[in-house]
Amino acid sequence: MRILKFCKVIGCTFLLFSSLIAKADDNILEYDGKKMKLQDLPVAAQQSLFDVEYRSYLSKKQTLEADVLLEMYAAEEAKKSGKSVDEFKKKSFKSPRFYGQGSASIL
Repeated sequence: MRILKFCKVIGCTFLLFSSLIAKADDNILEYDGKKMKLQDLPVAAQQSLFDVEYRSYLSKKQTLEADVLLEMYAAEEAKKSGKSVDEFKKKSFKSPRFYGQGSASIL
C-alpha cells in the first residue's frame, strides 16, 4: 500500500482505514484492571491490530465477491436453460464424490 509506506517514511503514526478497527475511544482490552483504548497501545500493537482487522476485512470481501459472482452466474445460466435458479444449482453444483453422504446436505 503506497499510502502506508509514505506514512512510515514521514513518521506518521496513525492508522489507515480506521473504520475497520475499533474507534479510538472504544475500550478494546483490559489489563490488570485497567481498561485500555486503541491509543493506549504501543504503535506496533496498534499496527498489528490493524493488520489483523484488515486481513479479516479482505478475506470477507473476497468471499462476498465470490458468492455474488456465483449467484449471478447461476441466475444467468438458469435463465438460459429455462430452469429455476435452485434447479440449476442442484444439477450443476454437485460436491465431489469424496465428500460422501454429507454432500447431499450442502445443497
